[in-house]
Amino acid sequence: MNSESSDINTGEANASPVNAPYAVFDVLDFPVCVIGPDGSIAYRNRSFARIFELDDAVRLDATHPFAPEYRRRIALAYTRVLKGQDRKCFAVVSSGGASIPIELHLYPMFHERVVTAILVFIKVVEERLLSFDRSTAESPDGDRDGDASLYDYAPFPIVRMDEATGIVKYGPTFETLIGCAFEDFTRKKLSLPHFLSAFDYERIRKAVADITAGSVAFRRLNEIRFTVGDEVKWTNAVLYAQRAAGPGAVEMILEDYSERKRLEDKLSFMNRLQIVGDLSVGLLHSFNNIINIILSRTQLLLQLAEKESVLEGLRIIEKNANESVKQIRIIQSFIDRGEQFLGEEEENIIDAIEDSIEFAKILYKVQERKRKRSIRIERRYFCVLTVKTNGQLLREVFVSMLFSLYPYIMRGDEVQLVLKDDELPELSVSVAKSAAPAETLDAATEGLFLSELDIRRSADKLGIKIIEEESPAEYTIRAILPQQIIASRERARDDEGVDYKLRNLNVLVVEDEKELREVISEMFDHIGNRVAVFERAEDALAELREKEYAILVSDYDLPGMTGLELMAKAKEINESIVTALLTGWSLDNIGAYKNIVDIFLTKPFKLEVLIRSISRIMKSRKK
Repeated sequence: MNSESSDINTGEANASPVNAPYAVFDVLDFPVCVIGPDGSIAYRNRSFARIFELDDAVRLDATHPFAPEYRRRIALAYTRVLKGQDRKCFAVVSSGGASIPIELHLYPMFHERVVTAILVFIKVVEERLLSFDRSTAESPDGDRDGDASLYDYAPFPIVRMDEATGIVKYGPTFETLIGCAFEDFTRKKLSLPHFLSAFDYERIRKAVADITAGSVAFRRLNEIRFTVGDEVKWTNAVLYAQRAAGPGAVEMILEDYSERKRLEDKLSFMNRLQIVGDLSVGLLHSFNNIINIILSRTQLLLQLAEKESVLEGLRIIEKNANESVKQIRIIQSFIDRGEQFLGEEEENIIDAIEDSIEFAKILYKVQERKRKRSIRIERRYFCVLTVKTNGQLLREVFVSMLFSLYPYIMRGDEVQLVLKDDELPELSVSVAKSAAPAETLDAATEGLFLSELDIRRSADKLGIKIIEEESPAEYTIRAILPQQIIASRERARDDEGVDYKLRNLNVLVVEDEKELREVISEMFDHIGNRVAVFERAEDALAELREKEYAILVSDYDLPGMTGLELMAKAKEINESIVTALLTGWSLDNIGAYKNIVDIFLTKPFKLEVLIRSISRIMKSRKK
């Protein structure tokens, strides 16, 4: 404790939180002082001045009036009180050549929930043995077995138990572990079973019994779980006999590895996710083909059917199939690593935003069912932009932004999404923060890998600047797009008016899925072309060498030679042939093969998109 003489207040009023009017304490016949958070004395009453016989300063250094062996205890108590905890400690003060035993009672003083001062009551103890200090009657250094410093300064939690596992002593590190001071622990009559499961407590009880019986010298126990409120802490323990403390005394040293446990659990979780992701890729590939067959067959039947009731049913099937296609593509694009797709493509930014919203809704729907939440996404688009960039990474940034709101979302919350174009285009997403206390937030989000996506890692690759803003009422995250990725500020129009008719052409279809092969061939045949179909690339290549074809439509994943290899050889034979590569898998840097692949479509795809894409190329070549 230290003070400058100008800071000492003997009762005068002062408006600051620390130097408030304390004149009421002058009527007390025992010492009282108020200590500021910096350790200076802001106030002391007359009794305090008399016992310390000082007019200017009291310092916690070699000159302070407390006996040296108590400096440690006073410093520890002071530190705890600054954290908002009541504390008391025993000390001996030298005054007028005499040693006076005293009790220090320290209480935090708050201003707007912040500790701004410490109120100290001092009680002079006439008989040391009557003090609450348990170490008074022990050894001269303050502890019967001389281990006070071990308990006070041990970097690991340490606790002493009797042969019935009753706790008789512990230090500040164990106090931090269980969140309870020793005085509170004994006053509330707490015990180990309050913090341990029945299984873990029985393990400790048996270890103590074995050690006190002399059958073992020590015992190591792994994976002991302490539950403190809503928090779980994992420890390992070593128990051994402390014979210097008397018969039946057992000490337990704990290794708190909660953080390591959390990281190990997260790694295990990520490994499971990797397995699930690999399974999902294969499952999506199979589902792609199934949906593609349903969609293609439906589109073909729509051209042939005449009865309105049949047409209406087919339109419903087509609509739902298209929705499934959209969901599959969103999930598939997110599972794939964005950095694999190095090519830049032009696309409407609103389409990328909508895709990201649809993916976020998948998680939101799960939470609506499991957590009874209703989550709405309100969109406001004030501009229309066409961007030329890596579309996969762009979607990853947008999805990550939506997931970053997740910890703040409670029942009934609404997400606000705004796209505007001022000096630079900007997308912002925000959510009003719930008034519910923090502990009621969904604990499941802590381990949710999607909520921990590194937004900036993907954003930096695209030159996007991420800004997070948080206030007591709202959380907002903004993405400012760089000027160089803006291709135009008008929506890119679809290829409407493509009037080139694909008729009277030789078309070669190579697909190992029988149903899809039949649908594609029927479609080309229906619009008036000559179609040859093959299951294997080698057979198709032999056909290309014998006959000239205008169009080659091939799956990528074929037995033996891949569709990409087939197209490379087809271009060597006939460089004017139009090639369309279909695949349900993601391919690395497909843009590098633009001289070989004219059209690249991921499954499932619409037949009309395939026809329009081929028509556009054929029309451009006729100009």
